[in-house]
Amino acid sequence: MFVFLYFGLCGIIISTICKYAVKKCRKVAERNMRANTVHSSDKAVEAFYAFDIHCNAFVPFFFVNFIVQYFLLFFLLAKSYMATLSANALQGFGYSYYFYMTFKGYSVLPFIRNKEYFLIPIGIIVPVFIAMTVFGINSSTLFIDLIRWCLCTASNKIGFYPSITSIVDRGFGVLAVSYTHL
Repeated sequence: MFVFLYFGLCGIIISTICKYAVKKCRKVAERNMRANTVHSSDKAVEAFYAFDIHCNAFVPFFFVNFIVQYFLLFFLLAKSYMATLSANALQGFGYSYYFYMTFKGYSVLPFIRNKEYFLIPIGIIVPVFIAMTVFGINSSTLFIDLIRWCLCTASNKIGFYPSITSIVDRGFGVLAVSYTHL
């Protein structure tokens, strides 16, 4: 449930932002060209194309931030600097690779100039994760807390009471959730 919500909600938001960014870049490029060439068109990027780019970028992001992180939780949730560094590096790589794949998806469009603007989020992500590492904030624990919050919120709406047994706090690296119907 959480993955589908994360996939769908982020996909709609990021696809919409990128669609308008492409529209703005195209207008700037057409103003700079001042001539009707093959690449100047009245068409904008379709919403489904923008969402398709999100889908293609989400697959490696999902693999790194959900699957690899799950298998490394035992190590990533330890109370050490190396665990914090590894968790933040893994999360930072996943988010950076997502935006790099988004950049690659939009870079094939011939009517866009200044395609490098799609790499700007990477320039924001890297210092944020470096600062998190310096201050000892582990991104994996934040991610687990987000999943716990989503599970509690979603289960309360459908009539189930979550009994979350967190073996994570005991150092085993597993989040066990059992539901009881009210």
